[in-house]
Amino acid sequence: MADVIISYSRRNLEFVERLHSALEEEGFSTWIDWKDIPPTSAWEDEIYTGIEGADAFLFVISPDSVESPECGKEIYHAIETNKRLIPVVWRQVEPEDLHQKLAASNWIFFQEEDNFDSSFQSLAEAIRTDLEHTRTHTRLLQRASEWDTNNRDSGYLLRGSDLRAAKEWLLQTLATELEPQPTLLQENYITSGQKSRTRFQRIIASVVAIGLIIVTLATFALIQRQQAVVARNVAETRRQEAELAKAEEEKQRKFAEEQRQQAVTAKEEEEQQRRRAEEQANIALSRRLAEQAIQKLETDLELSILLALEAVKRANIEISSEGTIGIDEAKREAQHALHQATHARRIRRTINGHNASVNVVAYSPDGRRIVTASQDGTSKIWDVTSNEMLLLSGHTDSIIDADFSPDGVHIATASADGTAKIWDANSGQELQTINGHTQAVNCVAYSPDGKSLATAGNDKILIIWDADSGKKRYAFDAHTDIVSKVVFSPDGTRIATASADGTSRIWNARSGRKLLALLGHSQSVQGIAFNPTGNRIATASADGTIKIWDVAPGQVLLPLRGHKSAVKDVAYSPDGS
Repeated sequence: MADVIISYSRRNLEFVERLHSALEEEGFSTWIDWKDIPPTSAWEDEIYTGIEGADAFLFVISPDSVESPECGKEIYHAIETNKRLIPVVWRQVEPEDLHQKLAASNWIFFQEEDNFDSSFQSLAEAIRTDLEHTRTHTRLLQRASEWDTNNRDSGYLLRGSDLRAAKEWLLQTLATELEPQPTLLQENYITSGQKSRTRFQRIIASVVAIGLIIVTLATFALIQRQQAVVARNVAETRRQEAELAKAEEEKQRKFAEEQRQQAVTAKEEEEQQRRRAEEQANIALSRRLAEQAIQKLETDLELSILLALEAVKRANIEISSEGTIGIDEAKREAQHALHQATHARRIRRTINGHNASVNVVAYSPDGRRIVTASQDGTSKIWDVTSNEMLLLSGHTDSIIDADFSPDGVHIATASADGTAKIWDANSGQELQTINGHTQAVNCVAYSPDGKSLATAGNDKILIIWDADSGKKRYAFDAHTDIVSKVVFSPDGTRIATASADGTSRIWNARSGRKLLALLGHSQSVQGIAFNPTGNRIATASADGTIKIWDVAPGQVLLPLRGHKSAVKDVAYSPDGS
């Protein structure tokens, strides 16, 4: 049985799909016909069976559904079977255009000007009201229909506790006028069950009376026979008791011998289990040491080698017990850890140049230079090969973000002093100071063609600038809290923002129109990235998760959980895999 069946016009499919998804998420089971085929006898039977098997009949009101002959048939069948009617208004119609009983029911409005979530709560409450009564009505209607379809065969009638429960339900429903009321078919079905029970009881009473007479006569004859048998049985019982005593004595002797043998076997098994437990513990320790050796590769290479050597030593201890498992795996893992530790590559270079924490680092497009931005209020450009440094000095507070232009000629920086600056990447000369934010600027990004620059920060505003002239193209309120990250899509047509309000949003890069809001994180979103094709977005959040989204519908495709605290940023590999 379904909680609700949805009757609608195919022209309202988009709204019905959204309503169906909300019902499924709320935990309601639904019956809905998604097929768009001409009605046939078999198709109508399937629809009518679905109506009879649902607890409630939800009708999506619109001019299209009111004019639909198929919807009209479904309404009349629901009314004939006394189904609970729940009218949902998607497009306004006049009440006189509807069936009188449907028009008289309480309407729930889901029109475009109505709040969908608030209306849906009203719908959920309506479905749950008197739910047990409605489910009983549905179950009895299905049973009665099956009985009627099978020529009212008595084999389909209710019996026992089912019949008693059905009679109580019928009397209570008729007395309280609780909706939906029983149909005539349901009343006939329950009444026929009671009549069949009465006939059966009469037959049983007659059979019992005859049986009592027969039993009385048979009992007298049986008593006479048993008295003769008792004497013979007494003698036989005494003989059997003597044999049993002898057999019990032999049984006790065998039992004592078995107990002795079991004690010897148990001691041997205990020793074997002890040896096996020691060997398994040694194998487990070897595998754990190998795992720790791999974990220490980047932070403590010497310790990693020592751990790997100990793992190899323990994995090669001789095994004498049967049933010990995992030794081959332990040997492979120990050898692999030792190989990794002995061939590990150390850090190629450590660059020291800032006197406070470094907030961001980024490679130039040609990979020959690195730009760093620091809390010390400076940004520096480093030659990867020669380690030569070029100082970018001009901000009055910490620099939070930096980005190379696509051609590598310019660098843009964002600062807590409320400004963004554009620099000559070859000379370090300041070219422009961009003023437009009232608070700290947290992020800056060039468009793929280098013609546009996007900035955002603590004032919750996203601003798009002309990268050459420094003129503001447009600005708008992007979020309800601090904007922590901004990126362009690979084709430059969209901009994605991440915010402390727990959401990410996608914007049209040319018009500034909001295209999509990504809702799913429970805390602030701190990092965001497009994949190379631009059809997916990855977000990183303080809630410790990373989510991958389908850009078109804005749905989460894959939540990634593995961090134990906030995730600061996220990036795709060049191939997007």
